[in-house]
Amino acid sequence: TIRLLKTSPMNAVLSAAYDFQQLSSASWGQNLITVNQSAAGDIHTARQVAFKKRPDFKYAKDGDIMSWVFAAIKIDGLLGTY
Repeated sequence: TIRLLKTSPMNAVLSAAYDFQQLSSASWGQNLITVNQSAAGDIHTARQVAFKKRPDFKYAKDGDIMSWVFAAIKIDGLLGTY
């Protein structure tokens, strides 16, 4: 699960990827996601990733959190040091 503020520009990127993958079953589950934390050097890579669903959201006065949930076949991680 990746949690982003609703105002994050990454939501537009993930939304476009979700829409693209819904066009064809051949493209579903073919994502590669890499998450890194540069201060410590942590890096995690998920392969053959599929969206579980588009996140629920509501319009509110204060910004909300959008949770993008994925399923992955394989996740590799390497922890760095501080």
